[in-house]
Formats: sequence, structure tokens, C-alpha cells
Amino acid sequence: MAPQILEGTWEEIAERHGPELSGKRVRLTILPNEAVNSNEELLGAISEAERLQAGMRETSGEKSQELLREGRAGAMYNHERTE
Repeated sequence: MAPQILEGTWEEIAERHGPELSGKRVRLTILPNEAVNSNEELLGAISEAERLQAGMRETSGEKSQELLREGRAGAMYNHERTE
């Protein structure tokens, strides 16, 4: 039988898989709490991105290709356009 990996809190695993695991050999690995808080970390990163973008002007996507071409042509380095 191939090893089966179950992940969750102790209560979740006991509730969902308790009867099927009864009498079987198991190995328990305690994971750090960071794994449980990954959503909070992601929300923190999103909040930080919002803070960094505060006050920046929004641009429409209509000119994205044109802006990329200008930047690659030297505008991003304050050079004159070469095209």
C-alpha cells in the first residue's frame, strides 16, 4: 500500500479519517503554524502592495504595448526614441 498523506488540524483529520485509520500504523508530523497562516501572509503582501501603489496614477491597458515599446526603445532610461 502506498503511503497516504493527510494534512489539516488534528481535529479535522480525526473527524474525517478517524474510523478508516483505526487500528492502522500512522506517522504524525507536527507542522509549523506558518502553514496554517499562509492566507494571512498573502493578505499582508497584498496590503503592502496597495500601500506602495497609493497615490500612483492609474493607466488603462489600451496603451500597454505602446508603453512597452517606448520603454524598450530607451524611454525608460530617459533616452530619445530611436524609431
